[in-house]
Amino acid sequence: MSALLLPRQRRRRLLGDLFRDARPGDVLRWSRIQLGRVIVGSLLVASMAGVGLLLLIAYRAVTSHPYFTLRSVAIEGSQRLSVSDVVALTSVSLGQNVLALNISDMESRLAANPWVKQVSIRRELPDALRIILRERQAAFWVRQGKTLYYAGSDGRPIEELVSERFASLPVLEVRPGAERFYDQLQSLVERAQHNEFFFGMQQVAMITADPERGLLVRLDAEGLTLATELDDWRQGLARMALVWADLGKRGERDRVTGMRSRGDKVWVTMPGLGL
Repeated sequence: MSALLLPRQRRRRLLGDLFRDARPGDVLRWSRIQLGRVIVGSLLVASMAGVGLLLLIAYRAVTSHPYFTLRSVAIEGSQRLSVSDVVALTSVSLGQNVLALNISDMESRLAANPWVKQVSIRRELPDALRIILRERQAAFWVRQGKTLYYAGSDGRPIEELVSERFASLPVLEVRPGAERFYDQLQSLVERAQHNEFFFGMQQVAMITADPERGLLVRLDAEGLTLATELDDWRQGLARMALVWADLGKRGERDRVTGMRSRGDKVWVTMPGLGL
């Protein structure tokens, strides 16, 4: 009856049987092969460690060499943000090593600013850096609580209104129940900017979206209020454009204080009649 052997004991017994049955020359060759493998493995490990050390030395050399000293920073697309704003956000300064700069970290810090829509930073070796910004454009003032904010053409707030960087813009008010108009707001702004209506965005003082009264557009210089259905504002403004052109031919524009479009009809308001 054979004894029950554990795995380690079984391996030792097999090796013992192998060496007992092998000839002296075979054992010597096997030992040399194993020794060679150990030596080759050790040399590979040492070589890899040596290469890593050389790379580290090379990296430290180039990131401290005066040839790569930052001497110029070019900033493109910065309108709302000043040069000092960009420099402060990136913490970049002349005299730093161009290769030692953490570009990804700099881009992340700039992108966190509410005015920055897109940013790209690239090295221009040996001694320059280029920062390319695409900023959000403010199209409106919007009120949240008691605070006024700059907002983009989509109506989303960007930053609180401050006196240091004041810019006069139309007021946007989207009343409860009319939130669906946010999806169409950018289209309205773009069309007005491209003069597709009989007025441009520079003439607009206020835009109000109301679930009951519809879309109201106030043109201050003309003293004119336009009103159209909230879900049919494109056709409504197009119909009012035809009426406005006809009023111009008759020389009656100065008397008009408002126009309202509903369905396929347009009503014109003269002084004293109300809208």
